[in-house]
Amino acid sequence: MSKHTQGPWIQAIHSPTDVIANGETMIAMTREGLNGISREQAIANARLIAAAPDLLELVCRLASPDQGELLTLADYHQIAQAQIRRLSLDA
Repeated sequence: MSKHTQGPWIQAIHSPTDVIANGETMIAMTREGLNGISREQAIANARLIAAAPDLLELVCRLASPDQGELLTLADYHQIAQAQIRRLSLDA
C-alpha cells in the first residue's frame, strides 16, 4: 500500500521525544529548544508522529469502508473521537 516503514510506531521508552518502529528502527527525533519548542511540545509532537500509521489506516477505512459496512456521520464521529482518546492528543 505505502512505502513508509510499517507500524506500529511508538515513542521510545527512554526518550519520549524519539519515535521508533519494530523496536529499533528510528523514525523521528523531535527536540525541544529549537524555535522555542518546549519539552512538552516535543513529546506531544513525537506522540503525533507515532500515531501516523494508525491515523493513515483510520482515514483509509473511513474513505473506503469494507463491503457491507455502512457508516453514518455519527459513526465517523465516534470512530474519530475514539482515536483521539486512544492517542491522548489532548493530553
